[in-house]
Amino acid sequence: MPFAEKFRFTMRLPKAGGRLGEFTVESCEVGHDEHGDGTIDYPVSLILVGKGGRQAAGKAVRAALAEGHTTFSGFGNPYQLRFGRCEVESLGDGRYRVTGCGLGVRIDLERELRRFVEYTRAHGEPASGELIAGYLEAYRRDVTRRSPELPY
Repeated sequence: MPFAEKFRFTMRLPKAGGRLGEFTVESCEVGHDEHGDGTIDYPVSLILVGKGGRQAAGKAVRAALAEGHTTFSGFGNPYQLRFGRCEVESLGDGRYRVTGCGLGVRIDLERELRRFVEYTRAHGEPASGELIAGYLEAYRRDVTRRSPELPY
């Protein structure tokens, strides 16, 4: 499963001193709460400094995190990451605490490929179970546990 720092990196959440829109990030904390069903919650707390008010701070965070991303765990399993709603609290002096929760969902690659094959068959396109088996074999070979070099 992707841990908190990988969520922060993949979702492009800046570290302290970075920028989100017109705001400077004073702090960025991301947690990690794994559920047994292939989902992971990522509680996020940011302190932003800048002008524009609570609405502008929330808008800056929503704009930065609007797009979901796909990443891979250390075992090579794909996960879809996204960010949910956030709340903004004014701390005074142009400082704002933004809290929210990200979500990671494991992608069942085999199920998705089978669904794709069913779709292509329904629409007259050639596809087969052999195609899935061959792809999954190559995929599993490629994602065998190893120590990936992450850019952070």
